[in-house]
Amino acid sequence: MRPMPFLLLTLVSMTGCHRVCGVWSPIWVQADCAIVPVPEVDSGFAGCDATLTVEVDGGFSQTASPDGQVALTGVLQNITDAPITFTVTEPCPDGLVRFEGLGAGYDYYGSCVAGVCANTGEVTTYTLDPGESLGSATTLHLGGDTCNDAVGLGTYEISGSLPLTDAAQPTICASAAELFVE
Repeated sequence: MRPMPFLLLTLVSMTGCHRVCGVWSPIWVQADCAIVPVPEVDSGFAGCDATLTVEVDGGFSQTASPDGQVALTGVLQNITDAPITFTVTEPCPDGLVRFEGLGAGYDYYGSCVAGVCANTGEVTTYTLDPGESLGSATTLHLGGDTCNDAVGLGTYEISGSLPLTDAAQPTICASAAELFVE
């Protein structure tokens, strides 16, 4: 497994609502009925209040067949010794973590068949205690599905961001995952 570079996220505003199961322990995340381990936090995040880690099938690098499926997870974890608070605009019908890297218009959460959300555009504030995590998980169908064409052969860097409001926010450092479709 190759280590991925970490970068500072640009904080952006988006609209919508989300399907978040709540705040989870720093050891396990439960999302969409799947339990996945949260990665260990690297101690080299000077200046970061939280990390946003993206993983494909539980790792930072994964090879998959073009007709396969992979689990995609994005987890935000407080890495400070104090609670952190952040505010998001609800990304409904998507999950809290907004993924990108598979091309413009790729529908990571199958939102094309989700319907209208009752709380679109509402603002929600979360507080994470030290070590606590919050995240989203979804399954990618690389051969295509109702909402997406097949993912082509190649290497993809999948990153994540949060639909943060313009209010004061914590500093979030993020990692991306590589997906090799071959």
